[in-house]
Amino acid sequence: MTTLYECHLDGVCAADTVGALLERITGLTGIAPYLLARGSVDSAAFVEHEIVFACRNNATANIGGSMRAVAQCLKTDSEGVIRAVPLLQRDWSLRFVAAPQPPKPGQAVSLRAVYDSPVVAGNLFDFIDMLDFDLAFEFVRKGYRFHYGPICITVSCIYKLLEKHKLSSMTPFDAASETWLVELTSERTRTESIPIVSEAIAAFAKNLRGLVDMGIVDVNKFVASKPLDELKSLSQDPQLIRTQFKPLELNQLEFNILHAIDEAKFTMRGRIVPVEKKAGLFKYESDPKMDLTPFQTPATDYTQRYKIIAMDMDGTVLTTSIQLCQLQKAKFNDFIAIHLDQNGTAFHIDYTVDSSSPCSKDQKPVDPKTTFKTRTLVSKAEEGTRPKLEQMSSEKAEGKEVEKSFLQKYWYYI
Repeated sequence: MTTLYECHLDGVCAADTVGALLERITGLTGIAPYLLARGSVDSAAFVEHEIVFACRNNATANIGGSMRAVAQCLKTDSEGVIRAVPLLQRDWSLRFVAAPQPPKPGQAVSLRAVYDSPVVAGNLFDFIDMLDFDLAFEFVRKGYRFHYGPICITVSCIYKLLEKHKLSSMTPFDAASETWLVELTSERTRTESIPIVSEAIAAFAKNLRGLVDMGIVDVNKFVASKPLDELKSLSQDPQLIRTQFKPLELNQLEFNILHAIDEAKFTMRGRIVPVEKKAGLFKYESDPKMDLTPFQTPATDYTQRYKIIAMDMDGTVLTTSIQLCQLQKAKFNDFIAIHLDQNGTAFHIDYTVDSSSPCSKDQKPVDPKTTFKTRTLVSKAEEGTRPKLEQMSSEKAEGKEVEKSFLQKYWYYI
């Protein structure tokens, strides 16, 4: 199965500015779904029911993500009347959303792996029970959704259900402030397209400044473990979901390597994978479909850059570059080193070639038969001795209760 990724940015908007925000989005996209409502919750363009499930078996609870079922609650009948759809008759989609990686310096968007599958037959809840999952909590989104190129723009309010699965019992989570959640998400994206899609989302977010500030929400700052019994209680009394992260062992890691020249589209170059039966050792495998012709063409000047991207299975992206002429001068003999933190998360990449002399104008053309001869290293940082510190509770300072932001309280609905 090909892993697809979702790039996203998140923000919040006050109720009194939602109308202006929708008008700006309409001007940017040229799309106006139900804008006559001017941001009215009662006239929302979509009503979406989302149910989150937790592993019943503690041995498999550390899956590093969440299983979700999503469906639209309203449908227009043959007479043009919008009606509520009964629970079991909705067009459900089953979605596994992997935990997003901690943001890296210079990273433009959040990134997470997502797997989608429509439920085409049978009872969804019987299937979930067979997979050994239980209901953790559920909520409803009400709002507006725009599609613009590869970007989905969602402006919505979040509601909790006071009674299980009963839409008539829904009530706003944040009724006092009437805060709306704004999300910019991509279509499911292949590894090689992530840089382009990320730039498109970041550029669109800049056009919303003044009404909403979009940014990366580092959910890891709000994460801690929680007993399964407490997860089950969330369907009645929603509270913060705390995901447990289980670091991968070195022999479980793999990295996709992509490359490009200057601003050209990134293409797959190969993979860095563990060497069987040799713990801690990795090897490079070239992609059999790789076309080296653009990289073998002699560099026209010294400013041309050869760029590479290393991406792990969780979507962490590391990038670096060198002069293209240096790679050609080294006859494609190169070295890739990926550095991991104590938890096994990649945070830095080093890339060098076997050539120390400067490029020259009379540089010889590259032999068409030349291919990459790549050496690799994947190293994990060792955790040193730490002092024992007494940390003040984040919720109290100078004896006063610190008010949490909307995203700090409701990050798990993103």
